[in-house]
Amino acid sequence: MDNAIHISHAGMRRTRETELRSIQRAEQAVTLDPVDSRAHLCLGWSLALAKRYERAKTHMGEAVRLNPLDPWSLVAAALFHAFQGEHDTAQSLAADAMALAATPFPAHWVYHSAVAYLRGDHEFAVECATRTQSTAPSNRAWHAAALHQLGRQREAEEMARQFLEGARAEWFGREDATDEAIGHWFMHLFPIARPAEWERLRDGVVGAGIPVGASRHHGW
Repeated sequence: MDNAIHISHAGMRRTRETELRSIQRAEQAVTLDPVDSRAHLCLGWSLALAKRYERAKTHMGEAVRLNPLDPWSLVAAALFHAFQGEHDTAQSLAADAMALAATPFPAHWVYHSAVAYLRGDHEFAVECATRTQSTAPSNRAWHAAALHQLGRQREAEEMARQFLEGARAEWFGREDATDEAIGHWFMHLFPIARPAEWERLRDGVVGAGIPVGASRHHGW
């Protein structure tokens, strides 16, 4: 919950307190059951959100090693590696996850869409985004960015409008839900390690019509 509430609640921000609490709880879970792949997966994300990327990589790898037939662990690890700029590894894990999941859940498509976008496969990113059934409202921003990168500007702007209106309707932030505040919130959601991937996302969402204000990589 600590790792996801800032994504599910538009306008909420990660805090150092929640990052440290999440790491502590996930470490406890791994201590209690060292062969629980989901505990390692959770610890991996907890560490990544605190910018402890190298240690996070160890636990992501352990999650996959312990349960290589779990599509969710595979696609989650794929997204982590995409955030690290390790796109060959991300694509391989995502392909394995797709092969194992006869009918991927909508949440899986959210991850597949982001993985594809960050490696530059915008066509597949759009295809995956259309299958998410709005599971994650923030996915509309990824969808809009991919459409912009494909030159489908009218569709990109419409998807950006839907993202902004959806976030504004369920805003938990302390500041007013301006377009810029929403865009700034979105750009702080993900533990993207390298500036290159963060800038790729920023350029796409800005191009689609979502202003991000003074957002900067690792500026959270």
